[in-house]
This record gives sequence, C-alpha cells and structure tokens, in this order.
Amino acid sequence: MLIGIGTNNLYAQDSDGDGIANNVDLDDDNDGIVNTVECPSTYVLIPTLI
Repeated sequence: MLIGIGTNNLYAQDSDGDGIANNVDLDDDNDGIVNTVECPSTYVLIPTLI
C-alpha cells in the first residue's frame, strides 16, 4: 500500500512497523531473514571510489 502522492513518501514506508523506514531497514518485513538473503538479485553493491 502506497501512502500519499509524492515520490518521497515511498521511502518513508515502514511495512513491518519497527520504526525503521524500508529504504534503510535490513529486514523490512521483519521475518528474521535479511533482505539481501531473501531477494539477492534486487540488491546491487556499488563500489565506492576514493
């Protein structure tokens, strides 16, 4: 369920109700399995250039 009309509202969602926004929550459905294990193909690591 999307709340509001702006694009910023999507990032403010907290689908598991733990007080951590989905875009920074390592387990956004709060099932005990981190997102990178559940859906590894949706996460891309971008190397940081110094």
